[in-house]
Amino acid sequence: MTSRLSLKEMEELAGRYSWLSPGESVRHNHNTEYCSGSSRSMLLKYGESNGIINASCYRCGRSGFYVVTPFPRIEKAKGKGTQSNGNKCFTNTGVVLPRGCVTDLSEWSPRARVWVGRAGITREELKEYGLMYNPHNSKVVIPSFYGGNLVGYQERGLEEGDIKYITTTCDAAHMIFRSKNTVVNGGSKAVVVEDALSAIKVGRHYPTYALQGVNVTDGLIAALRGYKHYYIWLDNDNKNVKLRQLDIANRLSVFGDTSIIKTERDPKEHSDSGILEKINGD
Repeated sequence: MTSRLSLKEMEELAGRYSWLSPGESVRHNHNTEYCSGSSRSMLLKYGESNGIINASCYRCGRSGFYVVTPFPRIEKAKGKGTQSNGNKCFTNTGVVLPRGCVTDLSEWSPRARVWVGRAGITREELKEYGLMYNPHNSKVVIPSFYGGNLVGYQERGLEEGDIKYITTTCDAAHMIFRSKNTVVNGGSKAVVVEDALSAIKVGRHYPTYALQGVNVTDGLIAALRGYKHYYIWLDNDNKNVKLRQLDIANRLSVFGDTSIIKTERDPKEHSDSGILEKINGD
C-alpha cells in the first residue's frame, strides 16, 4: 500500500484551497474510496516561504506535496541550521527553495532538457517529483521530502566548469530521494541507486532510494527496513563507489538478501525492459 497521495489528488486539493496564503493551513475531510470518515482528518499547510503545499492525513497515513507556481514571496526566515555549502537554512520552515525556479520544461535550458530527456524522464514525472529549473544559475533543482516536509534539495550543475551537485539540507540523515511507490511496511524488493533520475526511472517498477552522492546514513537504512531483497545498483565507476556498494550490502544484509548489480551504464540510461531484466534476472 502506498503512503503517498497521487499527483492528481494533490492538484485537486491545491485547486480547492487555492485561496490559501503562505503560512496558512486548513483542515480537510479526506473522504475517498480508500479513506472514509466524517472528521477533518487531513491537514493542508502552505509553507510560509518555500512555495509548497504539504498535506497529511492522520486517518489513512498518506501524505503529499504540491509545488505552487509561480512561487510566492520567498524570504529569509528566522531559525537555526546549516547546509552543506556553508550557508544558512531554516528548521522552522524546512529549506527555502531558490527564488524564481520554473517547472515548465519549455522554460528549461537546452542542456537541462537534454539531461532529463536522455534518461527518458517524462514531463509528468518531473512535475510529480517536483523537479525545477533555476534560470539564474542554470541548475536543475531536485527537492527531497521526509514526512511530507521539505528537508533539502540538490542543484545539478550542467554548464561547463559547474560543480556537478550542490546539496542543501537541514536534516542530512533524512535527505533521501525516493520513488513514489515506496511502502510503509516494506515489501518484496527495493533498489538503491546513486542519483534522483535513476530513482525515478527504476522507481517505475520497484521502490527505489537514491543516495544522491552522500554517505550512507542511519536514516536511509531505517527507511529500507522491511523489504525482503535489496538490489544495490550504483554507478560502479570508481573504487570509492565499489566500497560504498559493499558497505550498503553489509548493512542491509541483516534485514534480507542483498545483490549488487554491476553495469557499465547508469540505471537511468537503461530502458524499462532492461531495468526489469537486471532486477528479475538476478
